[in-house]
Amino acid sequence: MASIQKRNGKWLVRVRKTGFPLHSKTFLNLKAAQTWAKATEVKLEQGIAQLPDKTIKLADILKRYKKTVTPHKKSKRDETRRIEWLLRDSICLCRLVDLTPVVVTAFKQRRLPAGLRTTHYDMTVMRHAIEVARHQWGYFMPSNPFDAVKKPKLKKGRQRRLSEKEYKALKIASEKSHATYLWPLIEFALETAMRQSEITSLQWVDVDMDKRVAVIRESKNGDTRKVPLSERALVVLSQIPEERSLVFGTTSSAVRQSWKKLRKRAGVCDLHFHDLRHEAISRLFELGLTIPEVMTISGHKTFSQVLYYAHTLEGFHSKIYKS
Repeated sequence: MASIQKRNGKWLVRVRKTGFPLHSKTFLNLKAAQTWAKATEVKLEQGIAQLPDKTIKLADILKRYKKTVTPHKKSKRDETRRIEWLLRDSICLCRLVDLTPVVVTAFKQRRLPAGLRTTHYDMTVMRHAIEVARHQWGYFMPSNPFDAVKKPKLKKGRQRRLSEKEYKALKIASEKSHATYLWPLIEFALETAMRQSEITSLQWVDVDMDKRVAVIRESKNGDTRKVPLSERALVVLSQIPEERSLVFGTTSSAVRQSWKKLRKRAGVCDLHFHDLRHEAISRLFELGLTIPEVMTISGHKTFSQVLYYAHTLEGFHSKIYKS
């Protein structure tokens, strides 16, 4: 980290560390130069040597984070999209030396109209990026400005169920959709309780029609699990030609766009695709499955996560729709 050169009878010391400005000083003798170099290195390692490099911006930190940290996460696709959006926001033009709780609060207020959850996750990603920069990449900041600003408190999970009227409206609307894969995909989601990303990444090699099971290789929690296939799920799959490796031959991004158009055409409001997973899990309880059995199918790790679906059934009539 330190370099010492003799110039014109004097000793020039340069000490460099990522995130800090260059430290340099000239000495008349080598021993003094070596002593100062060592002391400066120690100060830099302890994070107490002067101010950080004033040219580093939050954008620089997020770009490096996206390149080196995000790819190792299960949620890498969603987080990549989130960071790419953040890089277009004015907060990323802020230098680290100017990144204060006041700046973070201004971002929070500006972002809130997009939703509590969106704002919460945006702040979470930026906070962690700063933490990695401080503790792993050697960028000096006396504290993390995101720690001084409370993230929006998330509401309890949605309890949205799909009504029979909405189901029929979506089915009718799907007949006019150019996305022919969408309705089979929706039916499959309702029968298996699989996440959208799990369905779009499902490959034929992981489907065993004889054993009536689909294998999820990369679930959200990182585990592999086997999902039993109902009669209707088997019918859906039997009607899809095995022309590609992917069962539904589409992407999560395409599904999001098609779902949005379908919902609008059907006149169904405030229904997320993920609500279909909620609906499917609720139906499993209505069929009489136990919590451990539902957990095996859904992939949830704790009872508390699954109990959230169970308590929404009180006073709710069974409604497993007939096609």
